[in-house]
Amino acid sequence: MTVARGFTRGEGRYLLSADSDAAAFGDVVWTSINGVWRGSVPVSCSWFPEGGLRAEMQVRPRMPSEPTVVYVVRDSHLARVDTNGAHRGRRFSHFQHRQTPEDPEVTEAVPTWFVDVPLVDTVSDGTYARVFRDSCRLLRINTSAVRWIDPPEGGVPR
Repeated sequence: MTVARGFTRGEGRYLLSADSDAAAFGDVVWTSINGVWRGSVPVSCSWFPEGGLRAEMQVRPRMPSEPTVVYVVRDSHLARVDTNGAHRGRRFSHFQHRQTPEDPEVTEAVPTWFVDVPLVDTVSDGTYARVFRDSCRLLRINTSAVRWIDPPEGGVPR
């Protein structure tokens, strides 16, 4: 079966709403792509019985305190949370999302409960797991069935 790419306005709104039943599950599986570690887990949701959803964390070894978590829907980015990311001349943790793949992104600061990650060369143990779980909470993805696994070698590709 071929799954369409992207998502509709209604699907995007539902996935980021308090009504969403999206839930990530399984082990975080890491791959190295162009020197960036990407940890991915599938996401299930009643609106998407065919699948096509995943939560993906990106860790850049040269910027370990600036991880990104992306909500991928049928190979299109619905939303992302940038920790300590630069946006329009400012460096701050923020949430970017859109209602359809064609819409411009909306940017908001993360809530005060989101983990504070200092801009340092090495992050402390547990930081990436907390960033992932806090990001998924913001993205309305339940993570109770996820087994967190840190990136290999602390996030440094071989």
